[in-house]
Amino acid sequence: TYQRDVKTMTDPQGKSITATSESTDEMNFTVNDIKGNVYDMTLNLVAKRSSQSAQGKTIVVDTKLPIPKEDELKMIWNINRALTGNKLEMQMDNKGNVLSIKGFDAVYTKISNAVGTLIKDANEKASVVASLKESFNEKVLKDQFHKNLTMIPKKGVKVGEKWSTSESADPSGSVKVTSNYVLKSLGNGTAEIAVTGGIPKKTEKKNQGPITHSLSSELVQNGTIKFDENTGWITNQNINVKTTQVETISDGKQSQSMKSVSNSSVMVNPSAK
Repeated sequence: TYQRDVKTMTDPQGKSITATSESTDEMNFTVNDIKGNVYDMTLNLVAKRSSQSAQGKTIVVDTKLPIPKEDELKMIWNINRALTGNKLEMQMDNKGNVLSIKGFDAVYTKISNAVGTLIKDANEKASVVASLKESFNEKVLKDQFHKNLTMIPKKGVKVGEKWSTSESADPSGSVKVTSNYVLKSLGNGTAEIAVTGGIPKKTEKKNQGPITHSLSSELVQNGTIKFDENTGWITNQNINVKTTQVETISDGKQSQSMKSVSNSSVMVNPSAK
């Protein structure tokens, strides 16, 4: 899985700065046994890479490379290095429903030990491990696989047929991201789905005396997902998401705006077109 985010901030004078961040997660799967309609699999976490570029400077944290010299990057590298090289045991049925994923405790212990080489304070160490448990656990991984493996509605779809899903984009659940899908084609063992949708443009205004403060935001997504027709496994995905936010302050005579545009690409097997 590869993700690239390019964020451009433009100030009221029209001056802009751009920052790019990239992350790559490499994993592979081994099917150990098939009992009835349940696959017994091993999920191997192979490597992690992340990079940030801004104003001509790039920093890279890559588990396949030696530990970075910068102190602030050593922690990230150590955690990522402890995350990789692990095996998780996964049970999945033949409809793509992940039944269980086991083996997290051994990974948490490994991370705790890696963090311990850099942090001596027990409370600080515990909070680093706790925050990682929030983002890397059975529920999070199950949800991720569920989204990727059960995209086709249960009743099945014909070529040209459309369907939609909606999920919360904020903790309160008041903002929803809509994903519209259409099965574009079938053939040569490949099914192709086109994805559109997003969050419609929304503007919020607040008045404080003569000053009006407004914030408008919208999200637009589009892309394609290719599946293996026999297994439902994603062979290639490329989805682009553009988020635009404009903050304006006006006194009725003059107005100033700050604009932020983020372009994200989320790819699965980027080399497998």
